[in-house]
Amino acid sequence: MLVENTAGADPRLAGEHGLSLHVVHGGLALLHDTGASGLFADNAAALGIDLARVGLAVLSHGHYDHGGGLGRFFEVNDRAPVFMARAAIEPHYAGLPLARREVGIRAGALERHRDRMWPLDADAEPVSGVHLLTTIGRRHPWVRFNRSLGSLRDGRVVRDELLHELAMVVELPDGIAVFTGCGHRGVLNMVDAASARFPGRAIRAVIGGFHLGGVPGKNILA
Repeated sequence: MLVENTAGADPRLAGEHGLSLHVVHGGLALLHDTGASGLFADNAAALGIDLARVGLAVLSHGHYDHGGGLGRFFEVNDRAPVFMARAAIEPHYAGLPLARREVGIRAGALERHRDRMWPLDADAEPVSGVHLLTTIGRRHPWVRFNRSLGSLRDGRVVRDELLHELAMVVELPDGIAVFTGCGHRGVLNMVDAASARFPGRAIRAVIGGFHLGGVPGKNILA
């Protein structure tokens, strides 16, 4: 964990509204999201993690608190491709319908490093054993927070269908691990997508943001 909302007990680290994870799989270092700023890189340095060695970066969705640090990542890493759903690079909004505010990723870093961006239109396996799932069903209901989110379509701000959010699945010797960004499309829906992609494989961990604030405890436990 490079950054999340709380700093934890380690005095060397700081927190912010956002998420960034450093994952090592089969000797390959991956970066899952970059938080809201360059703080993830500061924390990585404090932990002795060399981000220049990251070979693959994944952007879970197109909100600033998960991709706001992309510019800093490009400064410290000159080689890793960044995979995301194609819609992640589009403008996104929150506070609908009254107090609309932009919550997308600033276009500057995206434009300057377009050659390193890999927008996806379908599920992909960028490296062996690491899968990015863009096809996520809606069997389970979304959290109510999503109602305030919007995206730009045909020049108009409309309710966001969250097609810019993906899930990352990493194969393990004894199963799979599922990584989420915010879980806007529903953590259970993401788990279902992973189970459908890997039938019979045990889910050993679900790691990331769940957006379960305000959800009754009995629903979470269920």
